[in-house]
Amino acid sequence: MEDLKSYRNRIIKYAAIAGLVFWLGSLPFAGVRSLFLPGLLLGYAVSAVNFFFLAKALERSLSMAEDEAKKYILKNYILRLLLYGAVFLLSLRLGLPAALGSLAGICTTKAAIYADGLINGERL
Repeated sequence: MEDLKSYRNRIIKYAAIAGLVFWLGSLPFAGVRSLFLPGLLLGYAVSAVNFFFLAKALERSLSMAEDEAKKYILKNYILRLLLYGAVFLLSLRLGLPAALGSLAGICTTKAAIYADGLINGERL
């Protein structure tokens, strides 16, 4: 499982770079003093934690029976979705810039996965 750990670390690093790119791209629209950056950081943190939980669930499910693994993965999927929803609702209460920032932060991990596939020459 060392490959999964190195992949996870690489994705988290690429996600941080994607977050920086998203923030720099938002500067002309949101400005420096906007709540976009706190929302982005919150979204990135939740996305990184979610990706970590996903990797741990994958590792653990490989040692389970098929039916037990399906239930375990489904339970973890629902918990991760609830976490995303709670973070988005919290940031929405702070205002639209924070909500947009948290959505961008949540997307950092997805952008990092695509970037990793492109950099390593894998087909998406």
